[in-house]
This record gives sequence, structure tokens and C-alpha cells, in this order.
Amino acid sequence: MPGGSTGGGRVRWIGRAASVAAILALGLAGAACVPARAAPTPIIVVVTFPPTPTPTATPTPTPTPTPTPTPTTGPTSPPTPVVLGSPSPSYSSTTAPASACTGTTANKGFWSQAVTTEAWAVYCPVLPAGWVVLSGDYEGAPPGWVTVSYSGPGGATLKLDEGGFCTSGASTCSPHVAAIGPASLGGLPGTLYSTSTGFAVYVHPGTSLAYTLSGTGVGQVAFTSIAAGLVKIVR
Repeated sequence: MPGGSTGGGRVRWIGRAASVAAILALGLAGAACVPARAAPTPIIVVVTFPPTPTPTATPTPTPTPTPTPTPTTGPTSPPTPVVLGSPSPSYSSTTAPASACTGTTANKGFWSQAVTTEAWAVYCPVLPAGWVVLSGDYEGAPPGWVTVSYSGPGGATLKLDEGGFCTSGASTCSPHVAAIGPASLGGLPGTLYSTSTGFAVYVHPGTSLAYTLSGTGVGQVAFTSIAAGLVKIVR
């Protein structure tokens, strides 16, 4: 449209070709006025951190050595030797009825008969719990004898012989490895020996009135205590 009016004013329309040309001219003119920009120069910034300080070690104080005391010169007393051994046995007899003997009612009856049959003093053991009678026998014809065997805890054994059970001589009737020392058998003075299997206490071995308690699986202290604890049965 070459031109027109709106309201009372007049508006002039410029053709498209003329408009484009004018704009280009303005653009060129504007470009001619702007100076050319050079490429920016990069700036390198180097950051240097301060060095980390090395920790200073705290010195450890050296302990002052304790002076070694100078040994005292002069005579010194030797240590007193300790003498090991068993206390002296007591030879006082203890009497008791047959009911005090270890065993069942039948075993106690055996001892009641034996003590009234033999002409000499008959002894029986009073043992801790765990001991039982295995066998027993006696002979009343002079010189007479009594023998009883026991079984105890852990397979331990005891054998008590009294009277004329062995009269062929002490060497035959008291087999042993070594003599240990004096011992009591129910208040009777005897000797404690070590044997190939345990211990034994012999009183007058090889005579017509001897007493022997032998055992296996029982320590020396326990064995000597059992031997000393035999009681003389009351008639």
C-alpha cells in the first residue's frame, strides 16, 4: 500500500526495499564506529601455600637409675636347713566294740567272733567312706591268725594280717624295698616300709604274734594314718 491516513494524521509507509537498505546503512555506519577488540591475554595466577610446620618432638626425660646397694662385707649366717620327716607316731591304743569296724553288719559279726576266738588282742580298721571288705578268714587253733582284705576308692587295696599267719622269719614275712621309719599300728610300735607296690607296716614280723598292714594305691600320709587308726576290739 503506497500510503494512507489514520484519523486526522498522516502516516507515511516506506517500501520494504527502501527500509532494508536504510537498516543496512545504519548497521554499516554503526559498525564503522565500533573499534576492533583484541583477544584477551590469559592471566595465570600461581597460589603458593605456606609450608606445614614440622612438629617438634617433646623430649622424654631419662629416669635416674636407682643405685645398686653395695653388698655388706663380713660373715653371714648360712640358712637353717629344714628337716623333712613325719612326726613321731603315737603308740596309745584305742579300744572300741566290733560295731566300730568298717564293713556291713555281717563284717562286724565276723570281728565279734574273731575277737572271742583268739587268745591275743585283735585289731580292726576304721576306714573312710568308699572302703568295703573283699574277704576275711580266721583260725582259732594256736597260734591262731586273722586275715582281712579291703577294696577302696580308685582301685586301692588294704590287707590286714594278725597272729601267726607267717612264722618262717622276718625276711620272709616282711617283704619290702626300703625302711622309711617308725610307725604305729593301732598303738603298737612298728616300722613303715616301702614295698614294690605301695607301703606296709610290720610289727614283730616272722613271729607267732605279728601284725601287718599292707596297701596299694594309697599315699604314704594316708596309709600311715589308716595304720595308726586301727582300734583294739573290746572282748
